Amino acid sequence: MTTVAADEQRTPLINDAAFKAEAHARYAGLRGRGRVQRVRQPRGLDLYLVLDYELARVALTHPDLLKDPGTGREALDAAGVLAYQGRGQGFGSHMLMSDPPDHARLRGPVARSFTPRRVGAPLARLEGTVALHTLLHRLPGLRLAGTGKDLTWTQGGIMHGPLALPVRI
Repeated sequence: MTTVAADEQRTPLINDAAFKAEAHARYAGLRGRGRVQRVRQPRGLDLYLVLDYELARVALTHPDLLKDPGTGREALDAAGVLAYQGRGQGFGSHMLMSDPPDHARLRGPVARSFTPRRVGAPLARLEGTVALHTLLHRLPGLRLAGTGKDLTWTQGGIMHGPLALPVRI
């Protein structure tokens, strides 16, 4: 006789309320068991969860592993996974859930938006804001040297600001 606890030891339940309440600890426990784990969704769908970055990259580019839920529709329907039913509903038809050649077609127009420079720009802006706020807080007598009309400004599209900021204390 198999108990629920023993069954969960073999195939842990993920994405239920208890899992989400302590997701970081649960994922750490799963990573401790191995880089790929068989897990179960709340409605009973078993799947494999890849918990290693490099292995995930290999899996996402492997031609035998499909992301389009249409391929496994019968199993998904049997498990009651409504988010996958019908194109354009739930997860629908988008780049992350598509396979070649659709993935390449959808990725083309947005690829430049995900370069390291573009993705890092908000963090750079935040760091600049925090640094300036900290500097002004620590040096309350800090003032701009001059009128500000003689400043040279950056011409980049991501960040806009002076190339140099002459100040006096």
